[in-house]
Amino acid sequence: MNKIKIFIIIVLSLSVIPSFAFAQTFRDVNPDDWFYDYVEQVVDDGIVDKAVNFRPNDALKRAEFIKMIMIASDGMKDYEAPVIPTFDDAPAGAWYYDYIEAAIQMGIIDSYTNANGFLTGYVGPGDTLNRAAATKILINAFSIQSNLKPASKFPDVKEGDWFYDYVVTAYNTKILNGYADGTFGPNKAINRAEATKLIMKAMYPDYKPIGDQMEEQIVEPVEEPVVEEPETGIPAVPNDLTIEESNLPAETGQVYLARYDFSALYEDVIVDTLTLVNDITGDYLGDNAVSTTAVKEITVKYPDENGFLQTKTAPLGPDGKLRLSNLSFYVLKNENTFFEIYADLNSVKEIGESLSGEVIRIGLQNINNNEQSFKAIGATSSETLVLGSRVNISNSNLPQSFTIRKTLPVFDVINDEKSLTSGDNNIIKFTITANESGPLTMARIVINMYVNDSSGGNLEFSDFKLFRGNSLITDKVNIYDATGGADIKSGGGNIMSGTSNIIISFNEAENISAGKTETYRLQATAMNVENNDYIITKINSDDEDTPLSGLTTNTNENTGRIYKNGDATEGIFTNSTDFSQVLGANRSIIWSDKSSDYYAYPEVSNGSVTDGSGSYDWTNGYLIDIYGLPDSMLSN
Repeated sequence: MNKIKIFIIIVLSLSVIPSFAFAQTFRDVNPDDWFYDYVEQVVDDGIVDKAVNFRPNDALKRAEFIKMIMIASDGMKDYEAPVIPTFDDAPAGAWYYDYIEAAIQMGIIDSYTNANGFLTGYVGPGDTLNRAAATKILINAFSIQSNLKPASKFPDVKEGDWFYDYVVTAYNTKILNGYADGTFGPNKAINRAEATKLIMKAMYPDYKPIGDQMEEQIVEPVEEPVVEEPETGIPAVPNDLTIEESNLPAETGQVYLARYDFSALYEDVIVDTLTLVNDITGDYLGDNAVSTTAVKEITVKYPDENGFLQTKTAPLGPDGKLRLSNLSFYVLKNENTFFEIYADLNSVKEIGESLSGEVIRIGLQNINNNEQSFKAIGATSSETLVLGSRVNISNSNLPQSFTIRKTLPVFDVINDEKSLTSGDNNIIKFTITANESGPLTMARIVINMYVNDSSGGNLEFSDFKLFRGNSLITDKVNIYDATGGADIKSGGGNIMSGTSNIIISFNEAENISAGKTETYRLQATAMNVENNDYIITKINSDDEDTPLSGLTTNTNENTGRIYKNGDATEGIFTNSTDFSQVLGANRSIIWSDKSSDYYAYPEVSNGSVTDGSGSYDWTNGYLIDIYGLPDSMLSN
């Protein structure tokens, strides 16, 4: 039969010349993106090739990163191809073959090891690369001298971790900074934008982005290539979306859960049987499958031997497993063949209030497989093949977790004012929307505000007010400066030059009805505004990924407390002087989907919360997708 080979080739390259402004190369990399200069520099240096899109948020494969590193470090200079390929899964003729062989010759990489520490002979060119492994490859490639003083500043990088020396060295030599919450995220997939910054910092230690030196460029429209349709059937087109951990509202259809790249080492194979599991704990899928009420149906997509897209849909079993058999999934020899998993979520009506907060992580069973859970047949030999021997899955990262909610707050920033003047200014205007699944309530929002006093003329902001629509609701909130702990409402403190976090704490439930949108604006009085002064404000999106527990409170007066389980010993936030401390835990947004059997906002009397009041369904804003929101800028 005619076999259509399906594969994705991602070509990369990089460069750096901080002496001039760059023209925009990629349609999805804009001059105001933090990574713009790094991406343009790697193109200029010949490390990444020009294309229509760069896909900055896509996770990198090991082969892609190794190619970038070998070009950037001039590692191909003395390379000689070996007579026999070093790795079973990096055959001669593959686009990445020479880069991987050169990297092994230089001692930059080695094959994977098994549980006993023995080399397996596999290098995983199609595996997603995590941040720890990328840092090791980078340090080795550029022969960066070990620098372990000071010790690690990252709570998730500890002495004894295999990657400790590499990460600490990279931090101490100013190659990397870590995340805004203070962590490094060693097990998180490194994306293409992050990789360009690492490489640029390694190549040019003193390199700094050009930033506002950029010239405005006109992006010419790019004609998309025309793809001819086959006479019959639909060609299988792989989905290249990056899976990211997130909240999901109930009753969402076709949620993209996971993607795997299969490859066969010696001959094309037909996968007949495989098993999906919902396993939300640990590093393996299959040892702790659990049932879930959130998922209505699972759909899988894959190509058959003619390259046409096939789909199968079935419910997840009560044991948290789904075994699919009689498949026609055709896996190509030495080339990645995609397999994707989607889910339709139940509605709250179908399964009750217990849905909110349920976690799912559904992917291929990757341990304890046998012929009942996984079966593949050689296309020519008719031999039954075993997963992990001659049938590989290129996916070093587990499918991400998803938290299912009854409803979610959706934020949007409205930029309809540009001028900064002495007197009252709307420093930020934004909307919050509840989806059709149900109402929600806000308890706290943090606004990040940067004040640029260009002339040093004592520019300051005070008398902060919050409006809902055109209604002043300042009497229903506390507004604090997290840095100084000061009340900055009428007659209170002020905000001056530099960066501040402004905390809006609602004294009573701020309700948003299902399917409705509320508009808010934060107003402040500006004093001593002069030419070239400006401010930039945005909704703070740094949120913590841990449960709301273990926080202590005190008896100091505050009218914005919320408690977990109505227990006065576990305050989510306390008095004004504690706001700066609590902000360090990154609880920027506190909200409720009002899904608990008993829902109530805490009762406040004489500045103190009544013990036992309030309900337990409050959560912080972790996983709310507000990272793409624009800043609001006012200038004089």
